[in-house]
Amino acid sequence: MAKGSEAVEPAVTEPGTSTFPVAQLLTSKQFAGIEKDVLRGVLDPDRTYTLDEARAAIKAYAESEVQ
Repeated sequence: MAKGSEAVEPAVTEPGTSTFPVAQLLTSKQFAGIEKDVLRGVLDPDRTYTLDEARAAIKAYAESEVQ
């Protein structure tokens, strides 16, 4: 995990909500290059995430205070 970043808490997903492994999110066209760098640093590679969770992780990282 990147130094100074917050861990992303697992969210309860609604039935029918798709989740994706981090490797798949990193190849997605849904995210720009810098966003993929953030995802690589803050997401747990052993978990799956919804697109909303991934976007929330990027937002939380962008709003985090530098230490």
